[in-house]
Amino acid sequence: MVVNTGTGTAIKKDKNKNDAIVLRLAKITGQKGSLRGAKQSISSFKIRQGDPIGVVVTLRGGRMYAFLEKLINVAIPRTKDFRGINRGAVDNMEILLSA
Repeated sequence: MVVNTGTGTAIKKDKNKNDAIVLRLAKITGQKGSLRGAKQSISSFKIRQGDPIGVVVTLRGGRMYAFLEKLINVAIPRTKDFRGINRGAVDNMEILLSA
């Protein structure tokens, strides 16, 4: 399972936000994330190749199932006005959970 977040232009304005985003994602997932750089330059977005634009955490095994269980049983039911999960946001891979 991959949990990621885009940092946008926040990284260029304040370098300390970089650490804050990595720490917040680490608190959510229980594992430190890695910074990912831009694959190519995009002049209209003022992004150069290699600029940090996101943070990625890959969860496997027990941590993945623990995160998924907390997401389904705790976080999603507490979301106000929750209307379901978009089918395009989830892979076609079947996930078998022991209830």
